[in-house]
Amino acid sequence: MIKGVILFIVGVVIYRINNWNMVEKRILLLRGLLPIPMNSIGPRNDSLEESSAGLLISIG
Repeated sequence: MIKGVILFIVGVVIYRINNWNMVEKRILLLRGLLPIPMNSIGPRNDSLEESSAGLLISIG
């Protein structure tokens, strides 16, 4: 019983942290504070997606 409650709390905390990180990343992307690769060819949205994908891989 106690183990189940502890696991549930840990799961909720991890879920909240992951959600907060995603919101924080979106805010940073919108503000343009994240580094956007200068050598990328194409519209700005593609470079934003590439930089966010790289961030997710490096953080995760």
